Amino acid sequence: MAAGIRARSGADVAVSVTGVAGPDGGSPDKPVGTVWLAVAGPGDSIATKHFVWPGARDQIRGLAAHWALALVLRAIAPRAGAGSATRPETT
Repeated sequence: MAAGIRARSGADVAVSVTGVAGPDGGSPDKPVGTVWLAVAGPGDSIATKHFVWPGARDQIRGLAAHWALALVLRAIAPRAGAGSATRPETT
């Protein structure tokens, strides 16, 4: 999904989120709280994460949003010069 979004949009990075946040819709194979995240980054890089979180729908959605943004940040960090920021020197 993320790779398709990136290709169709022309973006450098795209994220996709899918799963079962509840309160209904779970199954033995995909219980409520199951979330899959994917980030298609620069080039052909794709990172995925799978989680099964306990909690209410709002909690699961919040965690999914947090982790999706974390994956995006990891995907763009090398391009943004991660680690290159320095603190101003004090004298």
